[in-house]
Amino acid sequence: MNKYKRLGQNIVLMTLGNIGSKLITFFLVPLYTSALTTEQYGTTDLVFTLYSLLIPIVTFECYFALMRFSLEEEADHRQLFSAAIYINIIGIIILTLIWPIFVAFDTIAPYYWYFIAYCFTTSINNVLLYFARGIDRVRDYAISTIINTAFVVIFNVIFLLVLKLGTIGYLMAYTFAPAISAMYLSVKMKVWHYMMPISRVDSQLVRRMAIFCIPLIPNSVSWWVSNQSDKFVIIFFEGVALSGIYAISQKIPSVLNIVSNIFINAWQISSVEDFGSDESKSFYSDIYNKYLTVQLAITSLVLLFCRLGAIILFKKGFYTAWHYVPILAIGAMFHAMGSFFSSVYTAGKKTGGIGVSTIIAAIANIALNFLLIPAFHAYGAAVATLISYVLIVVVRLIHSRSFFRFEIKMTQNLMCYAILTIQALITYIESPIRIVASLLCFISILAIKRSVIVDGLHTSIKILRHILTRGEADGR
Repeated sequence: MNKYKRLGQNIVLMTLGNIGSKLITFFLVPLYTSALTTEQYGTTDLVFTLYSLLIPIVTFECYFALMRFSLEEEADHRQLFSAAIYINIIGIIILTLIWPIFVAFDTIAPYYWYFIAYCFTTSINNVLLYFARGIDRVRDYAISTIINTAFVVIFNVIFLLVLKLGTIGYLMAYTFAPAISAMYLSVKMKVWHYMMPISRVDSQLVRRMAIFCIPLIPNSVSWWVSNQSDKFVIIFFEGVALSGIYAISQKIPSVLNIVSNIFINAWQISSVEDFGSDESKSFYSDIYNKYLTVQLAITSLVLLFCRLGAIILFKKGFYTAWHYVPILAIGAMFHAMGSFFSSVYTAGKKTGGIGVSTIIAAIANIALNFLLIPAFHAYGAAVATLISYVLIVVVRLIHSRSFFRFEIKMTQNLMCYAILTIQALITYIESPIRIVASLLCFISILAIKRSVIVDGLHTSIKILRHILTRGEADGR
């Protein structure tokens, strides 16, 4: 139970730190759709899309090595932290020097320096966040994310509603907020004690970090292709306005990403313990089945309420975005499960396998985008994304079992996937019977997974009692 308690405590802290930021971003959608045109939102989304492509390349995804190596008992935290900071700074300098590439993009060229500033504050904040998790300062991690959330809201209101700065205001809000979060973590963790001159950084350690991280670069690029390349293809064939609508449609499925990010952030710490032992295999199996059950239930709820959510969240010309939500919601669920399997590779230090699966999915995604978008418009992009995520899960499931095999309730899972597919199709029916039929699908999934749900509730109650008891003891 100790593993479950530690995972439960970290999930609670991660939830407190992340749920606010994720939900606030979700509920800011009406603000964005009111204050920005479809073209403006498409432009800002394009800037964030480029960030998700370029930052993993220029920073070597060193955050993951920083956290993974920091979890080891013999870790030299000063060396690890210094190496990660210098890698990020050098990466941002390189990114700044390749500015002529961005001038070629008329859509984002006016916002280049805002883009660089956003990259700098966000990447440095990420180093601090991953380091906090690596040295078991999860509480500080949680507080810093709350601070970031609060200032995202404050700056969005000031820059979009009060000053009406449009795209520039949007970018400024997401640049200043992580800067304040980074300052908090720097002071709280006294990071100056971990810094050393670049000349004293162990080159062998940097090499070990690079060996760990380099396979993650094609993984990140391939994830980017699966997640984001469809927007560029949509812009090419349909224009930036439809790209903005498609980007907004991803906000409702982002509810699944909220759950996934919170869990994975906590799970990455627990997944390393006793990796490969029979006990860890049993632990992985139990957590996987509980996690998938939660994802299935939330996906089904998203499908049940997506049209109502669109009425509430999507303003002006954005309402049609709901059409893509059912497909993207199921895709988000498979994205979450693919992230779970990536933890198997990370814990086992076999990160090469992560990149292979995402490269396969990325190739399929690009081919499907050019095949489907001209014929089916944004529907084609959503289907291509879904198929690529399914491919990632299938490849990782098969390959990871060659070095770490744990039990998966395959028959139950396939039945639930079939029901979700039916529920997604039901969403498009223009009849009141749609709601009843969709609700029956949700109940059917709960019935199939009832034993996992009951066991999960019992485990959760035990963990909460432990946390509350510990809290009372700390308060005395």
